[in-house]
Amino acid sequence: MGFLHIKRAIEHDERILSYLSLRTSRLEWQSFTRSHFNYISNYINSFITEKVIEDPRLVLESLIIGKDFYYSLSEKYEFRTIEDFTDFLITHKNKLPFSWISGKTIQSYWNNGEPKQLKLNVLLVFLNISQKEWDNWKYGTPQITVDQVGVENTGLPSEYNVLKNSSYHNILSKYYTGSYHLYYVNTNNNNKIVKAPFIIKEEDGAIIAETCTEGHRYRSFPAKIIQRNIYFLCKNLDWDEFETHLINIGLETKPEILFGVSIALTVKEGLPVGIKNVFVKQSADINILKEVEEKTIDLNQNESDEEESVVLNYFKQQQNSIHYANHCRSFEDLKNFVNNKDN
Repeated sequence: MGFLHIKRAIEHDERILSYLSLRTSRLEWQSFTRSHFNYISNYINSFITEKVIEDPRLVLESLIIGKDFYYSLSEKYEFRTIEDFTDFLITHKNKLPFSWISGKTIQSYWNNGEPKQLKLNVLLVFLNISQKEWDNWKYGTPQITVDQVGVENTGLPSEYNVLKNSSYHNILSKYYTGSYHLYYVNTNNNNKIVKAPFIIKEEDGAIIAETCTEGHRYRSFPAKIIQRNIYFLCKNLDWDEFETHLINIGLETKPEILFGVSIALTVKEGLPVGIKNVFVKQSADINILKEVEEKTIDLNQNESDEEESVVLNYFKQQQNSIHYANHCRSFEDLKNFVNNKDN
């Protein structure tokens, strides 16, 4: 009887309904084909993967996969620790999400198939049901209603959550903290390159960034992960302004170079601007650039320093390293921008 509550909650889940609306206008689950259920399972599996990355206990305590299956995976992929497994999930989640429950299995449950305990647990994790309520949902009457489940599921995706005590936090702490040189084209003089210290460090259980660019000190709020990018929202400590850094970490675990984009305001005019960034890691030591000040380098000068020379040549080859959001009011303004290439 309890499984009926789970089925109803899945069928009425706002995320599932929204995801299905991209594919079909049909709402009768009994009429869905295998293709529909595969589509649903892909969404559920992506969500469960994020949950396991945040809370590996779900696997360690055999709550959603069996011990034998986990051991077979460990032998096949040479996992020695649960961190190896979560690293594997992070690396592969955008290529081939791990299958916690198949479309075939979900389809069988909607056609009077006998549900297995571990698969029910997968669905309950997806519904954000606390573990102490699982038995009520599976065997009795849940203490939380289906409508309340919908309320609990609203909000930002899990990638936007603060990384404290998660495997994402551990990976950033292990591989990405340290001292970097940040290079970008000066927004007030496009023939100049700014080279500034950029520190990624762990502080009070969170990953944050600190930098000083064009005379302004910035400190970030705790880092977030958006797909395979580190997201830093940095507050200017010297005046009322914020700067955003998106850094593409890809699948790399020992980065020497990272590319990114920052969004800020120009110093003189206050124009919104998107700026291409290059980060060159110097050391895992967060203190080696602590007293180093930024410097400006002429884009056309020859540098004896190999790092600076390579980065300068990179920027020379880029057609667009800065994108300004100029003020534009009318269609005539837009035509003037087209005719005036200096803008």
